[in-house]
Amino acid sequence: MRLLLLCLLLILLANAAADQVYRWTDARGQVHYGTQPPQGEAEKILMRSPQAVSNDGKSEDARAQMRQRLLDSYQHERELKKKDKAKMAKEKRRKNLRCKQLTRHWKNLHHYGPIYYQNEVGGRKFLNEKERQVEKEVLKNDLRKYCGKVPEV
Repeated sequence: MRLLLLCLLLILLANAAADQVYRWTDARGQVHYGTQPPQGEAEKILMRSPQAVSNDGKSEDARAQMRQRLLDSYQHERELKKKDKAKMAKEKRRKNLRCKQLTRHWKNLHHYGPIYYQNEVGGRKFLNEKERQVEKEVLKNDLRKYCGKVPEV
């Protein structure tokens, strides 16, 4: 008798544990579902057990509504991913353009000869050797940020 009661209790606990489903998004933006939540934030999704669905006419409508909400949710997630992907592509193009500009400036700073900047009134401001070295150090940090490395000259 005790064994039967213990088995029944274990089956009920297993069903209760199986009803816990978590949803999370990883660093690459992919949505995952699972019974074990990862470290960090995960949204708990309430799942109905199969016994909770009755055979009356309302359950079909409820399932149809739930299915539609799920499809709408998936569509919304796809649209968000598409927007994020477009935003990331735009950011990558901007970063690549900035990298090219900085690389061109880096090569100009290593050119033998005078380096100057045009001022507001059209005059030239020539860099001395100390100013050139300071400019190179500042440019190194920007090159690492936008290009990932400092190019060889």
